[in-house]
Amino acid sequence: MQKLSKKKEYRERLLRNLATSLILHEKVETTKARAKALKPILTKLIKYSTTNDLASRRHASKILFTPKSVKKLFEDLPGRYLNKEVSKNIKYYKLENRNGDNSPMALVSLQLKSLETVIKEEEKDKTKKTLKDNKQNE
Repeated sequence: MQKLSKKKEYRERLLRNLATSLILHEKVETTKARAKALKPILTKLIKYSTTNDLASRRHASKILFTPKSVKKLFEDLPGRYLNKEVSKNIKYYKLENRNGDNSPMALVSLQLKSLETVIKEEEKDKTKKTLKDNKQNE
C-alpha cells in the first residue's frame, strides 16, 4: 500500500472516505497516487458485494462510512457490473494536472451498466420465463 506521505490513521480514513464517495456517486476525481492506492480497497469491496452474506456486509461496513453506501454496494451495484472479473470494473483515467500545485489528477469510476439496460434485461428474462412456463403448462 502506498503511504501517500500521510500518517497511517489519516491515510486509512482518506481511502475509506474516497471508497464511500465512489460507491455513492459512481465516480470521483482525485490525485493519481490516491487513485492507485484506492483500487485494492475497491476490489475487496466488490468481492464482498458478489458474495452478499452477513459476514461480507459486516466487513464492508467496517470499511465504508455510511449505511447508505453499504446498502447501495450490496443491493444496487452487483447486477450492474460490466465484467465478471472484479478488477476490470474499476477504471481510472488521467486528467489534466491541478492548477494550484500541478499534481497529476485522475478520475476513478466504476464500470457499470446503465439502469435502463438492466431493467430491459430483467424484462426480457421475465418474458422468457413466462413463455417457458406457458409451453410447459400446455
